[in-house]
Order: sequence, then C-alpha cells, then structure tokens
Amino acid sequence: MKLYIYMLIMILCFVQLDVAQNGVPPERHNTMSNVFGVTLEGGMTYGLTDYSSKSINYIGKASLEYYIPSIGKGNLGFRIFGQKGFISGDGAPLAALNPSDQFTTRLDLLGGGVFYTLSLGDAVYPWIGVGLANLWFNPEDGNGNALPNNATGKYATYMLAYTGDLGLRIMVSKDVSLNLTGGAVIGTNDFMDDIQVGSNNDVALTATAGISYYFGRDRDSDNDGVPDSKDMCPNKSR
Repeated sequence: MKLYIYMLIMILCFVQLDVAQNGVPPERHNTMSNVFGVTLEGGMTYGLTDYSSKSINYIGKASLEYYIPSIGKGNLGFRIFGQKGFISGDGAPLAALNPSDQFTTRLDLLGGGVFYTLSLGDAVYPWIGVGLANLWFNPEDGNGNALPNNATGKYATYMLAYTGDLGLRIMVSKDVSLNLTGGAVIGTNDFMDDIQVGSNNDVALTATAGISYYFGRDRDSDNDGVPDSKDMCPNKSR
C-alpha cells in the first residue's frame, strides 16, 4: 500500500513538472498523443512471502493502452491489462504445516490503471503507472497438492491487488517500441502463500521485456510534427 501511494505521488509530481515546463505549449504535438497501444511482455517474478527462501519464476503480460491528447512533453494514459505467472518459495514457517517445505502458486491478474509517460525526444519514453487488479492464486506444496488452508477453503483464492510499474519505451519505428519494465503486485492480504504471518502482505516483484504496437494515431502528412487535423497546411512542411 505504501509503494502504491508513493508511485501515485510520483505520477502527480511528473504531471506538475510537465505543466511547469510547458507553460507555453510547443507547436509540435507529443508523438504519443491520442494513440492506442497493444503491449506484450514476458519475464521474471520474485516473490516476497512468509517463506524464508525466495525463488525466481516467470510471468507474461498483455495490455491495451490509450494515451490522451497532449502538446507537452508528457501525457497521461489509461490501460487495461492481464498477467499470468508464478511465485514460489522454500523454507516453510511452522504455521504452514507444509510437509514438502516448498510452495508455489500461479498468479492470474486482470485489472486497469493510469500511467504517465514523459517524452525524451521522439525515441525514448520513460513512464510510471499504478493500478488495481483482481488477483487469483492457488497455493500448492512441492508435490502439487493444495496447501492446508487452500484445501479447506479457510482463505479465499482471490483478492484485490495494487500494482505499480516503472518502464522505458524505446521506439524502433513510428509504430513499434521495445520495452523494459519493473513492477510490483501487492496483495491486500497476506495469504498468497497459504498462511498469514506478521503485518506484511505478500508481494510479487516483476522484471519484463517486450514489444508494443501503436495505432489510431492522427496522420501527419508533411512530417512537421503537427497532426493533419490541427494543421492549417497539412501538405506543407515548415
């Protein structure tokens, strides 16, 4: 929760900085203005749970984004996303009653969020985002059997989760970017690993790489940085 609030504050600070830097709107429109994007990513997860030893697993992500119109260096956007992956651990606490001393659980997320993108020229776009998602999970022991609380239904196998991401988009063409992203999935409860111990909720850290395809952008026939719908002379460069 603290990380979620911190990242939201960072987004607001970025927005404030962008407004201050762009008191006089530039003539050129932001390249990512009023455009949709489809993103696919894959990478690693690292679970922070009540188990003493952590393991690296994998995750896949897909999202649909919309970047709102902007004539500044930055702009807000909205996205819906889905993620599917796993976290695991070794060294079970006594309260886990885990005969194998190991656990693993899938993580299935479906949610939405807001993000802020800053333009460093027309090729590099750092961004930060926060969101909310429904998280489904299914904690099992090292033999693939449901862990005790999962088997008896003591805890639900779904919960609300907060998400936070920091990323970098590098354009390789007008419509395609390569992406590097680091993120966190923060459960609102502490039983992703089938036990509830202490005051810290379980967290899944993620590191991914992927590709985005952008579409729906207003055409710029003369490549002057002003979209045709706003250009008084759409067929003449300046």
